[in-house]
Amino acid sequence: MRLPKTDPKILLWVGAGMLVLGFVLPLLMTTQVITSTFFLNFLSFGFQLVGMVLGTLGSFSIVKVRLDKEKANKKDNLFETKEHPDEKMD
Repeated sequence: MRLPKTDPKILLWVGAGMLVLGFVLPLLMTTQVITSTFFLNFLSFGFQLVGMVLGTLGSFSIVKVRLDKEKANKKDNLFETKEHPDEKMD
């Protein structure tokens, strides 16, 4: 199964937002601003977990896109036919 193409920056921002929510919810539960429930505890854990995964995927994707652009801009292509230095005939 292939995932749909998404912008790596969007993945990074969504992951960062989920990490912030995963931090703020337990903080509010600890200070008793909101009531701590099992659902809210698992929801905040899920936000942290999915946020970390999305942030990691986004940052890896940004690096991969940048490396692919650099590779495409390179003038040396491995598949070009070039003479090998040892095969030169005098």
